[in-house]
Amino acid sequence: MSTQKFEFSGIAKWCKCHKPDPKFNRYSLDLYLDSPSLRLYKKSGARLELRDDEEGIFIKPGRAAQKIIKGKMVEQGPPEVVDIQGQKLDKNVGNGSKVKIILSVYDTVKGKGSTWEKIQVLDLVEYNEVVTVDDLPEEAPPIKAFPTTAKKTKVVEVEDDSIPF
Repeated sequence: MSTQKFEFSGIAKWCKCHKPDPKFNRYSLDLYLDSPSLRLYKKSGARLELRDDEEGIFIKPGRAAQKIIKGKMVEQGPPEVVDIQGQKLDKNVGNGSKVKIILSVYDTVKGKGSTWEKIQVLDLVEYNEVVTVDDLPEEAPPIKAFPTTAKKTKVVEVEDDSIPF
C-alpha cells in the first residue's frame, strides 16, 4: 500500500505544533475525535493507540522533528498550521480548539506508520505561555524570596545496627 492521507477532526489538547516537545523532540497533540472521525480512524489502519479519559476518546498523532531516512538524519520541521481560511497561523493552539488534521498512514517494516502532516484550526482557543524569570528584561527588579516556614529536622543517632524488618 502506498501512503494514504486521512482527515480527522475534533478537539485539540496539548498541541505542540510550532515547537517540538523538548523531552521527545516531537510535534504532537491529543485529538479528541468526533464520531465520524472515530469511525474513519478505525478503518484507516493507523496504529496509534485509542485512549480514553473523562473527556472522550483521543489519539496522540505526532511528527518527529528529525528522522533517520536511509541512514541520514533529515529535518522534518513542524506540521503545516493554517486557520479556517487556509492562511498560515502563528498563534499557539490552546486546549479546546476545534481542529482538523491530516495524518499520513504508510507501510513500514514494523507495520503501519503515521505522520501528522497538517492542522487546520477551525475555532481557536489561544494558549498564552506562562512568563518565566528568563523572559523578564534584565532591568526588572529582583524577585524577593518568600520566608520559609519549614520546620528544622533533628538528626537522631541509633546505636543498634540491626534492622527490624
